[in-house]
Amino acid sequence: MGVQWTVTGPRYANVYELHDALREGSNTRVLRYVVFDVLYFNGVELVNLPYSKRREIRSMICKSIAQNVQAKGNETGIEIQEVETVIVENKERLIQVYNRFLDSKYEGAIIKNPNGVYELGKRSPNWFKLKPKESLDVVITGVIPIQTGANLRVQGFRYAIKRDEDFLHMGMIRNLDAQKGGRIAELLILNGLIPQQPRLIDLSADIEHLGRFSGAHERLGFEIEPQIVVTIDYLGIVKRDERFSLRNARFLYLREDKPVDEISTYYDLYDNYSRAFRQ
Repeated sequence: MGVQWTVTGPRYANVYELHDALREGSNTRVLRYVVFDVLYFNGVELVNLPYSKRREIRSMICKSIAQNVQAKGNETGIEIQEVETVIVENKERLIQVYNRFLDSKYEGAIIKNPNGVYELGKRSPNWFKLKPKESLDVVITGVIPIQTGANLRVQGFRYAIKRDEDFLHMGMIRNLDAQKGGRIAELLILNGLIPQQPRLIDLSADIEHLGRFSGAHERLGFEIEPQIVVTIDYLGIVKRDERFSLRNARFLYLREDKPVDEISTYYDLYDNYSRAFRQ
């Protein structure tokens, strides 16, 4: 690969499962704080240090915390853990480590240049994610409802990404199960996102590239305030002229922790497409 790189697992705990556990009143989950990087320590900003040096400081801090917990006990009940990091020197080793992470149920790997600094507020060639499927954080802009007795749930939804100061409708996802569709309906009601007099409209009309949506039967629903963020994944990106559509988009989980301002953008989608095209 020319230079030495380090590979880390992107996450240990599933925060979305934690949301569900807390909502259901389960107390069987253990909170774990995983330390990925150290950007500021003891009054000193570390972003201009190479990652290899920041990693040394990270390890020092985590070892000190572990020794303190061993000596005095864990009063917080939260485990502190350093992210697993592996040094790779060639493509074969990278593939081996990456496949091991997938076998361990990680969603992929984060690859970092040991000599790279931490570049705030921008994409950096020194740090990128490697995942078997790409994912996007999108906002729900319209829903297909189902009324069952006195209960309302969502059967499907239209989703959008950000493009400059506006939203770009990308497609629709249908056939949500009762639990997921019911929770989205709860959020609609709790946050007052349903219009006072909702009017049924063709939600596919504003999708930039209709593709298979043009012949779908389940298109009628109503627009909502764009506040509910969800994560989706997909198997590929189709580009016609300057328009994109997603192949086999699938709902993964709600992002109740994420504001709409931080959803994926048109430029994220373009980057994903360009990366896949280069591969």
